[in-house]
Amino acid sequence: LSMSKRYRAVVIGQVPEGGTIDVAIDGKDARSRFALVRLTRSAKFGWLSEVDLWPETGRKHQLRIHMTSIGHPLVGDPLHQIPMMRSDDG
Repeated sequence: LSMSKRYRAVVIGQVPEGGTIDVAIDGKDARSRFALVRLTRSAKFGWLSEVDLWPETGRKHQLRIHMTSIGHPLVGDPLHQIPMMRSDDG
């Protein structure tokens, strides 16, 4: 019986139903899996996705880095936030 840690997070944007992210961190192999739990409209971000996350390796900030690498940073994460595009009215 193998145990794996599952985390729940809210990320910006519409995440696919699930997948695997293989992106090296600090030159070391790193792999995470994710699955969409719920999709919600957001006035600020357009869409928010609630996701379950399973790190298959244990790199520092792995889940944050991996979700940002596919364009879906964690809400409120100052370390890996993608700058928001602004449109000024005048």
